[in-house]
Amino acid sequence: MSLPTTIATAAAMEKLPPELAAKVTSRVAKAAADPMEDLGNLRALCSQMRRACGDAYVGRSIPLERVLRHCHKEPYYTHEYRANLITRLASVGHPEACFKAGMSAVFVEDRGIITPRLHMLERAAESGHEVATYVLSLVMYSSNSGAANDAKAQRLLQKVEGDEAGPAAKNATWKNTKAAWRRHQGVMALQDDLVVPHAARLAGLPPVTCHPVPRQDRHC
Repeated sequence: MSLPTTIATAAAMEKLPPELAAKVTSRVAKAAADPMEDLGNLRALCSQMRRACGDAYVGRSIPLERVLRHCHKEPYYTHEYRANLITRLASVGHPEACFKAGMSAVFVEDRGIITPRLHMLERAAESGHEVATYVLSLVMYSSNSGAANDAKAQRLLQKVEGDEAGPAAKNATWKNTKAAWRRHQGVMALQDDLVVPHAARLAGLPPVTCHPVPRQDRHC
């Protein structure tokens, strides 16, 4: 792009209403092969686009998995950069970033604590992240913090299962392909070095393979 064209584009972008600038930036982030590079180019264009790139709405639009896959191919995207990106996006409510941050909080930072911090998993679940919803249901139930918590955990699990299991399949999540796939995705998340550092994995982590069983069905 020539200098006059760049200047004209910057002048036009500077006049965009903030809401429209955020929508344009969000669409660029969603469609870009390298979202972070394209967002960086937009930031350099003008002050309006720089503000738009920092908008929480734009942050939630960033395709995090695509960014992380691309980061693995480029040496200048360090582990620290990727970890900080997850933290920043989680702070604005990005569902996948909240899920990764929540998994790290529960299985690494708060491991062994009876009531680990669940706010990030809850935030991801509220946004419709099904793996976060599944893991949250297991963690809530295993905390053994009362009937109300158990009931909420069961509702979360039923939400993930949908109608596939049916009322006759109670306590048979292993037969439910959707729940089994969510469980597999939860296990895979624990293999992500950005979620669980290698040293923590070597120490051994609790598997995400259990299923809530009603208290009355327990023998101890």
